[in-house]
Order: sequence, then C-alpha cells, then structure tokens
Amino acid sequence: MSDNNNIGDDNNVVALVESLEICAERAGDIVPDIFADFFERDDGARQLMEHSDQLMQGRMFESVLELLMNDELFGEDSYLDWELDNHLVAYAATPGMYQSFFDSIVQVVRDGLGADWNERYAAAWQARIDKIMERVNAFSAAAKA
Repeated sequence: MSDNNNIGDDNNVVALVESLEICAERAGDIVPDIFADFFERDDGARQLMEHSDQLMQGRMFESVLELLMNDELFGEDSYLDWELDNHLVAYAATPGMYQSFFDSIVQVVRDGLGADWNERYAAAWQARIDKIMERVNAFSAAAKA
C-alpha cells in the first residue's frame, strides 16, 4: 500500500482492514448490527433515517469505509465536503450523528473480534475517525457561521 499515495496512513488502514476481515469471517454482514446499534445510540438519526432500507444502509457503510481508508476523499472541496453539505445542511444531520455512527461501527467490529480486539486496532480506528471528525466539526462550524 505504501506506493499508493491516496491511501490513508498505511499502518492504520492495514489495521482497519485486518479487523474488518476477521469480523466479516466471524460475523458475516455486520451492516444490520451497525445500524441497530446506531439507531439505539441516536434517536435523532433513527428518525432521520426511518425510511432507509438495507441497500441504502449498505451504501452508506461502504462510503464510510472509503472515507476511513482514503485521504483524498476528505479535505476542503472534497467528496466528504460534498457529503457534509448534503447531510448537515440539507438533511439536518449533526456531527454527533457522525460520531455515533463511527462509535457503532467500532463497537460492532470490536464485538465481532472478541478477544482478538487489541490496542493496535483500537488506536487505528480512533486515529482515522478523529481525522474525519476534525473535518466534520470544522465544516459544521463554518456552515453555522
């Protein structure tokens, strides 16, 4: 991966991929579990997405995975900014909803790995999420200004 400059921090991305692969081998499709956890964490998100179906949820999860693994998708005037404008402005999503969704992903992956969840995975997920949330929060603050 190191010769592909659009991939995020190689070590963190490798850890994310490893944890997702192990989780998928053990738990299969985790998307329904992620959304169940997400809607339990955030009633506002549940209400906002009450008409979402499994296909839409799967696409949303796929988009988030792309963001977690590819730095070219976020930054000023990027794909993430387009998504944020669409969701924060047009649909009244909140930065807290983004954080809740990330927390749900991590929880489901951690549960799927059980005893194989480790500090390397935890640190990698946190680093990638923090990087995205920094942009989410900055975009949200600028949109309110």
